[in-house]
Amino acid sequence: YRLTYTNAVGARYNVQVTAQDAAGNARTAGKADATATTAVLFQVDGGLLAVTSTTPANNGEVFTTSPFFSIDWTSEGAEYTGDTRKKVTLSKLTLDGIDVLTTVGTSDNVVFSLATSGLALGAHKVVFNGADEAGNVLAADVTITFTVKVRPAFDVTLNPGWNLVSIPSDPVDPAINSVISATHPITTVLAYDAATNTWLVATRNATTGLFTGTLTSITAKWALWVNTTSFQKLSVTLAPRSIGGALPPTLKLKGGWNLVPAVFLDPYAPPATTLGGYLAGTSFVRIYTYSTTSDAFVQKVSGDSLTAGVGYMVFVPKDIDLAP
Repeated sequence: YRLTYTNAVGARYNVQVTAQDAAGNARTAGKADATATTAVLFQVDGGLLAVTSTTPANNGEVFTTSPFFSIDWTSEGAEYTGDTRKKVTLSKLTLDGIDVLTTVGTSDNVVFSLATSGLALGAHKVVFNGADEAGNVLAADVTITFTVKVRPAFDVTLNPGWNLVSIPSDPVDPAINSVISATHPITTVLAYDAATNTWLVATRNATTGLFTGTLTSITAKWALWVNTTSFQKLSVTLAPRSIGGALPPTLKLKGGWNLVPAVFLDPYAPPATTLGGYLAGTSFVRIYTYSTTSDAFVQKVSGDSLTAGVGYMVFVPKDIDLAP
């Protein structure tokens, strides 16, 4: 006997068949319960679903000339309840018109990764297609465009007068005269070294216009007092965070008052966190920021948000390492 089932919707089906001979003997194959080990099941896969996502997303931006491009086809394994046919085989993959299908990597035929290098600044295009385990393909190729850009500088907001600020990651060149140009209206920069209970100071040389003094570099480990005569922002080009063999930054706090910067592993996508979360484990007693416009210290509480670019005065009862 043959049963032909037409116009089936994509799904997992359970078949149960009962047969009887002329003497009245009957036998049943399959189970009504589709979860039974002897159930007779089949799946209908009528099409390849659209990808779940790509990275970068279509019309997205990246700030490296060697981005990874990924295709997530998790959707194919969730077409219907009980779908066990999750794999996709890429049949086409081009980057800017060049076939790169043989260089793509995958461990499960669900998520695919393409490593790129040396891409020029500007727009790039990836075109791909694939086939599911039933041989279904997309009716049209998928086209994803993304743009490679120079990562923007980090802007520190300043007001005329004294400002308590910080930068979220180390600059490309930490030398103070590289971070702050000779034409910037900043006149004085102070950093407090709690370990030695000393102030590091940099002031403008009247002749050269360059900074001189005991503060010779600006890094993410410092929160800084900055005096300026205008509203001009300080734009700092941050260095890419080193990954291979690198450890996350650690801030060493001393018992007493510390000037604490807001430091992030990814300065351009800082996590939404509170001061209490950032300072967790330090048993901090007081936190202050400084308002230039009102010329006053502002007490902060644990639930207040940590803000990139801001410096904090923090009192801790004992020496402790802070892991941002």
